[in-house]
Amino acid sequence: PNGSFRVDEVKGCAPLTVIFTSLQAGFCQEGTGNTPCVIDKEGDGITDFTSTNITNPLNFPITFTTPGTYTITVGYQGQGTSPPERVTITVLPNNQPNFDIYSCANDGVQVRVTDTQYDRYQITYSDGTIATVPKGSLGRHNHTFSSSGNYTIAVRGLVLNNDGTIAKNNCADATKNFTATTALTPPFITALESINDSDIKVDYNLATNTLARLEIATNNNTGFQPLQTIYNNSSITPTGLNNNSSYYCFRTTLIDACTNALTNSTSVCSIILNATANDGSNQLNWITNNANVNTYSVSKNTLGITGLPSGTNQFNDVDIICKETYTYTVEAQYAVATVKSLSKSVVSFNTQKPPAIINIAASFNGATVPTLTWPDQTQALTYSIFKTIDAGSPFLFTSVALENFTDNSFNLAESTCYGINYKNDCEATADIITSACPIIVSGNLNDQNTVNLNWNAYAGYQNGIATYRIEKLDGNGNLLDQFNVGNALSFTEPDDEVSQVIKYRIYGIPNEASLTEVSSNEITFIKAPNIYYPRAFTPNGDNLNDSFRVFGKYIREFRMKIFNRWGELLFTASNIDEAWDGTFKGKAQPEGTYVFSAEIVDEAGRTSTRSGSIVLLSRD
Repeated sequence: PNGSFRVDEVKGCAPLTVIFTSLQAGFCQEGTGNTPCVIDKEGDGITDFTSTNITNPLNFPITFTTPGTYTITVGYQGQGTSPPERVTITVLPNNQPNFDIYSCANDGVQVRVTDTQYDRYQITYSDGTIATVPKGSLGRHNHTFSSSGNYTIAVRGLVLNNDGTIAKNNCADATKNFTATTALTPPFITALESINDSDIKVDYNLATNTLARLEIATNNNTGFQPLQTIYNNSSITPTGLNNNSSYYCFRTTLIDACTNALTNSTSVCSIILNATANDGSNQLNWITNNANVNTYSVSKNTLGITGLPSGTNQFNDVDIICKETYTYTVEAQYAVATVKSLSKSVVSFNTQKPPAIINIAASFNGATVPTLTWPDQTQALTYSIFKTIDAGSPFLFTSVALENFTDNSFNLAESTCYGINYKNDCEATADIITSACPIIVSGNLNDQNTVNLNWNAYAGYQNGIATYRIEKLDGNGNLLDQFNVGNALSFTEPDDEVSQVIKYRIYGIPNEASLTEVSSNEITFIKAPNIYYPRAFTPNGDNLNDSFRVFGKYIREFRMKIFNRWGELLFTASNIDEAWDGTFKGKAQPEGTYVFSAEIVDEAGRTSTRSGSIVLLSRD
C-alpha cells in the first residue's frame, strides 16, 4: 500500500512463482544506511526469509504449490507500530478445461468450451492461430484450416486480475486431436429396439467430432421434434414413452456447427405389436409406418419366420401346439437399420380336431403277426388302437406311446383291420378315417402240386397300392423267384419240380413313393412225392417194360423189398432208380403175382410206405 515493494503476479494456477519486481531503495539490505527486513510469504506470522539470508530479494522467487490465498508480508526495521507492507496472492487449482470440438464442412472446426472454472480461455490451433473466448455460452470459436488433415487443438484457462488484466498465463493446456475434412459424414440410425413398455434403445452411426441431434415424431414420420443432441456416442435410450399404444419415428439430423446447416437422415420407426391367441392359431398384428421398410420378419420362441413383404402388418401362426406359450417379436429390416418390437407372449388353444392318421403300414415283415407303423403326430400324447374282427364293430384294443405296435394276438383265421386316433394337448380327438387291413394270403395245393394263391387287397394307404409282388422262397427262406402281378388278387403256379417245400409272401407297393412296402404273412406248401408204379411188367428183353421200379419226386431216401407168394424175399433196393428184372439169384422167376413194399423219406423229411402187387407176365 505504501509502495515499498512490488511483485510480478498476484494470481495464477498452481504452482505459481512470484518474483519481487521492485523494492524501496535501501530496504531489505544489511549495511550502513540500509534497512533490514523480514519476509513472511504465506501471511501466517512465520518469518520465511530475512535480509540476512537473502542477498538480493529481487532475484529470489517465491513458489506456491498448493491452491489457496496467501499474503506476502514484508516488515521493515524501524516501522514501529505501522503495519507491515503486504500483498495478497491467489493460487487456483491447475485443472485442464473441458471443451468439445465439432467438425464443419470445408475443413472447418468449432471449439466449444464447456468449462466454467476460469475467467477466459485461450484456444491454440496447431496451425499457429490463437483465439481467446469468454466463459459461458459465448465460449466458442470457429476456425478454418487451410487444408484437410490432422491437427491438434489446445485450450487453456485464463485468470483475470481484479483490474481485468490477464493474470499469469501458467494454467495447463487440454489438448485434442482433430481431422479437418472437406465434407461431413451424415449420421444414420442402425437399430431401434423397444426394450420395455416405456424405453426404446436407439443405435446410430455417428462420425467422431460430428455434431447432430436425434429427432422424434409420434405416430407419424413427418412431425419431428428435437429430442437430444448427440455427439461422440453411438446409442441413447429415450424414456417415458408408451410402446404399447404409440409408435415413434426417429431420425438423425447432421448439424454443421460453423454454419448451422442441417441434413436429415432417413426416418426409422418403432413397432407396436399385438398378439392374440385364437382357436387353432395365434394372430399377430403390428402398427408402424411402412415407409422405407424392405421386409418384416417374425421371431417365434427365437425361431425366425422371414421374408414377409414390407406392406405386411399381420401374421397368422397356425403351426402351434395347444397350451404352449409362444413369444413373438416382429423385426423390420430397413436398408441399413433393424427395428425390433417388444416381445409379446400368448398361450395357444385349439378346440379343432387334430389331423387324422391317414397312412398306416400293417406288415408282417417275415413274422407270424403284423406290426403297425404310422407317421409321427407331434401333438399326440398317446395313440389309441381300435380293432375290427370279421367286419364287427371296432373296439378299443390298446393304447401306445410310440408310432408302432405289434399285435401278438393276431389270428390268421380272422379278418382283422385297425384304426388309430389320438388326443392332443387340448383334449381334441382325431377322427379315424383310415382302416389298415394287412394282406392275408391263403391258398391250396392240388394233386398235381399246382399252387393256387389268393389274398385280400391292402387297406391302409390313402392313395392305395400300385402293384403287388409275389416272392417265392425255398424251405430255408432263400428267394427263388418273384412275380409282379399288378392289381391281381390271385396267382397260380404249376409244379416247378425243383423244391418240395415252397413259401410265398405278397408285397404291396404303394402309389406314394415315400411310403414303405407292406408284406403279407408267409404261406408254406409241401408238395406230395406222387409215387406211382406199373401194375405188370414183361422181362422179355424187348426193351419194353422189362423191369419193375417205383417212380416219384422229391425222394431223399428209398428202400424197397419184393416177395413171391410164399413170402420169400426176392429183391431189395436202396435207391429209387434201382429196378427188378424178374430174376432171383440169376434165375428167371415164373409168371405170377408178386408183392412189393417200399419205405420212402421225402425232401420234407416225411416218411411214408407204399405196397402193392405186381404181375410178372410171360416172357414170350
